[in-house]
Amino acid sequence: MKATLAPKLPLRATLRPAQPVRPAAASKAVMMVTSESGDLPPRIIAICQQLPEAAHLSVQGTLHFSLEVRGKRFAWFVDNHHGDGRIALHCRASPGVNNALASEEPDRYFIPPYLGARGWAGVWLDVDNIDWQRVEELLVDGYLLTAPKSVSSNQEHRR
Repeated sequence: MKATLAPKLPLRATLRPAQPVRPAAASKAVMMVTSESGDLPPRIIAICQQLPEAAHLSVQGTLHFSLEVRGKRFAWFVDNHHGDGRIALHCRASPGVNNALASEEPDRYFIPPYLGARGWAGVWLDVDNIDWQRVEELLVDGYLLTAPKSVSSNQEHRR
């Protein structure tokens, strides 16, 4: 059964092509991918390639990378975060979305440690049948909440 958010907590709409994601200028780190995370990082980055000025920044020596716009993070990909053995995506979210998702489908969504108190939502990526449309919506929502209006207004007009 597919979960939906209550009408008062909508996620933002789908994407349209813009420009490619490029590594943040200050980073020379190479993104590390484990056999468990497989094609997940490239798929997440491909979603963000459609967002103006989005970039990914690898954390050298870890299995994490952040997605940023103009130096501000809107999502984290984490693999075995603090030894939890899970693969997840943490996204900045509109108020109340994290609680709605986590209470509706706790086996797919959660409130991430550290960031959850600031409204971020977590989605498990090591489950069967990932809802990629919802992942895309969470990424776009996080991007639009983070990007400066001069950048994000161009994206909102394309929807």
